[in-house]
Amino acid sequence: MSKKALSWDWTETFHQESQIMMATRQRAMQLNAAPVSASVGNLLTMLTAITQARAVLELGGGCGVSSQYLYQGMASDGVLTSIECDAQLQRVARVAFRELGAEAHRLQLINSNALDMLPRLADRGYDMVFWDLDPLELRYGISQAKRLLRTGGLLVINHALWYDRVPDPADRGFEVGILRAVLAELEASNEFQLCVLPSSDGVAVAMRTA
Repeated sequence: MSKKALSWDWTETFHQESQIMMATRQRAMQLNAAPVSASVGNLLTMLTAITQARAVLELGGGCGVSSQYLYQGMASDGVLTSIECDAQLQRVARVAFRELGAEAHRLQLINSNALDMLPRLADRGYDMVFWDLDPLELRYGISQAKRLLRTGGLLVINHALWYDRVPDPADRGFEVGILRAVLAELEASNEFQLCVLPSSDGVAVAMRTA
């Protein structure tokens, strides 16, 4: 194994998760829900804490692993809105939040198609939008994020490297092409400041600057 691979593996296994988080992760894996890694989860907590986020929108909440990480970093009066189309996965997330002792008034868990819900949400109403949906819908997600995010708010895109395929110049896959194009547009945009991190399957963090 190369030193780079060793470093990546070390950072992915460095963080220790709570018993509640590990139990939620186990349930998610049993349902093939592909939860975020511990390194990505800790990044989400750090980002919400640094920005003192009071309104966070999660698109693709799954079984609640990423939801818990987001919630734990938010301001004490912050509200997490998590949209998940699979009712079974969201039931698991509700159990996880009860085990965590989360305050019910700080959670809005919506069982719906996220793309259908986006137009109903308030302009400039969010400090962070976490995207964990199909990259084929990402262009629409970016257009909505521009409307939803306050200045200084963050758009966080999971799977930004799409199973290590985005960096491969020989890969011409459709999802890969969309991700490359979206990241290039964000990098060139006057409305966002972009950073792409190699954590897990890649995380793109774009700050709304205007």
